[in-house]
Amino acid sequence: MILQINACIIPMCSTAVYAAMLTKSWRIYKIFDTTPKLKKVVIKDMRLVVYILMMVSVDAFISLLWYFFDSIKLRPRFIYETQSQFSQIIVPASYLTRLSNQTGITVQNDSYSSQLKLVYECTSNYNEVWITILIMYKISLSMYGIYLAWITRNINVPAMNDSKYLLLSTYTIIICGLGSMTLVQLLKDWPDVVQVFFSIGLISATAITQCLVFVPKVFIFMKL
Repeated sequence: MILQINACIIPMCSTAVYAAMLTKSWRIYKIFDTTPKLKKVVIKDMRLVVYILMMVSVDAFISLLWYFFDSIKLRPRFIYETQSQFSQIIVPASYLTRLSNQTGITVQNDSYSSQLKLVYECTSNYNEVWITILIMYKISLSMYGIYLAWITRNINVPAMNDSKYLLLSTYTIIICGLGSMTLVQLLKDWPDVVQVFFSIGLISATAITQCLVFVPKVFIFMKL
């Protein structure tokens, strides 16, 4: 249960941070929209909050489906090592056949056949499928953010034009996300290293996004 909550909180929080910028840019677009049919625009903050909750609820819905149909569990995985390390488990020869039957590892009769590395990982049967669904949802939000940044780029009110910062935030999230996912896949046999890179990518994307949102407003306020 704790593992699933952890997998649910991370995408929901990342969506909440990015959705706040999306909804603000959407309101600015509606205010400055020059469509002839649009006469009066009243968009309250509560309406934006509802839109943010709707975006976050999509992550929650996917995570609930993930939990009920393919929950995450802590599972061991055995890896062959060709060199002696402190993290290895020396397995007696009498247990190699049983380990082979339980883990699907083909046991060979060589000098390294009794040296296995035990790695615990949090995963599910269709872990890649659920992650792909979440990534596709994040990509759709990013594409919409790029679209909003493009159509609001010509607004001449500095306090309201966040198109440049929205675009930079989108690029930052994409770069940090792709970089972290690549390193996680390449270094999955080293859980501690994976956790370090994953945390760095998550903290960097969140911190840079928040700075792009609030720091320019602070400078504008100081100039007043």
